[in-house]
Amino acid sequence: ECYVKFAWSPLIVIDRDRDQRLTVVSQSLPLPVRTFRVLIGSLQTTMRVSKISDSLFLSDLDSALNLRVLSSRNVTLIINVSGLQVSYPPLDSVQVLHVPIQDEPHAPLSLYFDCVAEQIQQNQTGTTLVHCTAGRSRSPTLIMAYLMRGTGLSLR
Repeated sequence: ECYVKFAWSPLIVIDRDRDQRLTVVSQSLPLPVRTFRVLIGSLQTTMRVSKISDSLFLSDLDSALNLRVLSSRNVTLIINVSGLQVSYPPLDSVQVLHVPIQDEPHAPLSLYFDCVAEQIQQNQTGTTLVHCTAGRSRSPTLIMAYLMRGTGLSLR
């Protein structure tokens, strides 16, 4: 089930070091696994932000964590499809929709098409940023589903 929470209520803190590894710390996880590291390699250089429409943007995780990216595009809704609970830069009135799906070939992403499309459609106060880890699979799929549902576009 996807849910909306305010961005300033951090559950997990992410920090990137010079070797491009993410350190993820969660107070909600049991002690042995509260901290883990993820190598992200060149992800932050391969994707920035793509404008889909005046009110909809696509990005990777690194760009979604950038305060300048969020504020310069008047982002008021972040749709996180990364599979991680992340802490975003503090911005007033930014909401986060967390879609808890992993990047796996048979992940049931279609279960979230309606929920995500509805949230994008309802966001009238600013723009929406949809991101996953690399911005190449899960987030573009949800954007395509929204465009097909909301505008009647087809894959043909």
